[in-house]
Amino acid sequence: MRASLREVAPLSALKIGAILSACVFVAWMVAAALIYIFLGIGGVWDRMNNLLADLIGADSISAGLYFGVAAGVGLLEFIVVTLFAPVMALLYNAATGLVGGLQVTITPQNVQEAEAPENAS
Repeated sequence: MRASLREVAPLSALKIGAILSACVFVAWMVAAALIYIFLGIGGVWDRMNNLLADLIGADSISAGLYFGVAAGVGLLEFIVVTLFAPVMALLYNAATGLVGGLQVTITPQNVQEAEAPENAS
């Protein structure tokens, strides 16, 4: 059975965008934590803080600053992707008038394929 997806509800796209953005945010923060841990084990933070102190006399890069920036970038991603999803749904809905939508083939789950004969020699 062939079908055509002609419209995507913007509110539905907003909800899906928010859920996916939340998942990406969690993955982003886990990745940031792993990078922070591995750079700490490698002694990179100590060397970077010493370099900053020698060059410009700046304070060290603390864990709070690092994770604050990481959370800020992740929050920005969350907002942008969540708000971008319904905009893309509206653009898709406008484009379907020109191209007719996305063509998909739908098959019921209970349809079984024809079995091959057992003695196919």
